[in-house]
Amino acid sequence: MTLLARLLGVQISQRTGYLIAAVLSASIMPMTGIMLPAANQRLRELAALEERGRGEEVDREELKVMVQRFGWLNAIRGGLMALGGLVGVVTLLG
Repeated sequence: MTLLARLLGVQISQRTGYLIAAVLSASIMPMTGIMLPAANQRLRELAALEERGRGEEVDREELKVMVQRFGWLNAIRGGLMALGGLVGVVTLLG
């Protein structure tokens, strides 16, 4: 029984452990390609207004919400990558 199987309490092969790690790591691609650019686009628009000296047109509350959303999306991406790496290492050591 591998270390990952003991931690999860299920019987899985080493191959399955690596497959789980790969899927977790690859799962950030849709978020990186679709969700982050959508959130980032509005942030770029607000930054462009600020650069042109039109900062008074920037809704500070909207800016705060967009930055928080971008932060959460990045945190989720980081968590998925970390979990994929952890599963891979635990599978390797198992």
